[in-house]
Amino acid sequence: MPQYRADILIKELRAKKGLTQQELAQGICSNDTLSRIERGERVPSKFVFDKLMQRLGEDAEQYHRGVITKSNKVAAQQKNRIAGLLRVPTAENLAEVDEMLATLENSEFFGEDGEYFQYFLLAKTTRLIHQQNFAAAHSSVLAAIKVTIPSYNEGDDISTHLLTFDEMRAFNILAGLLEMVDTVENSAKLYLDIIVAVELNFLDSNNLEFIVQYSGILYNASRQLIQIGDFEQCIAICDKCTDFSFKHGESYNYSLCMINKAHSLLKMGQKEEGKALYQDAVTLLRLLRRTQRYEMAKKYALDYHGLELE
Repeated sequence: MPQYRADILIKELRAKKGLTQQELAQGICSNDTLSRIERGERVPSKFVFDKLMQRLGEDAEQYHRGVITKSNKVAAQQKNRIAGLLRVPTAENLAEVDEMLATLENSEFFGEDGEYFQYFLLAKTTRLIHQQNFAAAHSSVLAAIKVTIPSYNEGDDISTHLLTFDEMRAFNILAGLLEMVDTVENSAKLYLDIIVAVELNFLDSNNLEFIVQYSGILYNASRQLIQIGDFEQCIAICDKCTDFSFKHGESYNYSLCMINKAHSLLKMGQKEEGKALYQDAVTLLRLLRRTQRYEMAKKYALDYHGLELE
């Protein structure tokens, strides 16, 4: 395995791409941090290294075993602990999460790159949403985004950003919160921006977390488009969702996007096609044993469209 010095590798690849330090560092780290990395005075974290390689058009994986990057083992252990507790959200586990988060308010614990601090802020945001404190959750998720994209201002176009998985999660959470604290129109716009950004960066990923996250983003976007009455665009997004979900075997959001497409078709006067698709969707939910969603979908079809589905 070849050995690489991070300072020489990054400097040479940047020169090859014809980028200035400012252009390479934008939204990833400060100019001073990149300068120190290139002078050999600082070793980049894996998070920063991967984002720099992504912007340079390089596959970071090929260098991982040859470049030593800084890691924060304590923060990693804390992150894994919180993730495990949130997967089994009992009252006892959530109380432990809240206690851990209360001790991790200071970003200095995590280092300048912010990889772990961003995760903890997102975990805090999730707990605030559980508590229905949407205003505080909104502030928390914005802080999480600014950890790694300090130049971001709410309403900025993010469609051309190189997003990490946690940044994608953060913007997905922000888009959902905008429905509560801002407008449905702004929520829908942000969801559509996320979709464009994801298609530029992640669409070939087979990571299960990504598949579930992205299909959920497509579903949420279609839901908001229904609320603002943009049924044509809703159908287009639903088609993206069903194609992507079918390819990757993600059947739950597949069925939900079928319902939203059916609703849009019915709103546009395409009654037979809409009814047939609605029936297929509720049948799939029944087969998936999603009983609550199945009953809700049937009731929605009856209340809003006068359809009696099996």
